[in-house]
Amino acid sequence: MPRVKQFSTREDISPEQEPVFNRLASSYGHVQGPSSILLHSPEICQRVFDVSSYLRFSGKIALEQVEWIILAVGRERNAKFIWADHLAPARKAGVREEYIDALRSKRAPVGLTSDEADVYNLVRQLVHQGTCDQALFDRLNARYGTPTVDRKSTRLNSSHIT
Repeated sequence: MPRVKQFSTREDISPEQEPVFNRLASSYGHVQGPSSILLHSPEICQRVFDVSSYLRFSGKIALEQVEWIILAVGRERNAKFIWADHLAPARKAGVREEYIDALRSKRAPVGLTSDEADVYNLVRQLVHQGTCDQALFDRLNARYGTPTVDRKSTRLNSSHIT
């Protein structure tokens, strides 16, 4: 039994929660996980949703890579909900099955491009060290520019709540 009420069906929500609930449901197809708890404060839930959507769907990062990053962070942090919730979207976005299998087994994926290897190393370094080494940052910054590197880092650090 959850300690905090989760709002996952229309019958559970108040009129104040309804607009945010509807946006979540139309975007994700359901309301569950952190969003179902954040609905206790519809304004906070809406803001988290907006930031999460911006990080996930805006910028130079292809959706395939975004979903791959989310899976990698979920696995590195043992975030079962994140892993389960993003497995289907990752496959739909084109994340290769061998990458998914490697992440599931907590192995480094084999056959990564240099860009994919840098992103994978960024995930591991940020999750385990809270920072990344200068050479890695410089390569990603040269490839994507500072706003995109910041977006990747922010997405990595927010994956445990969205």
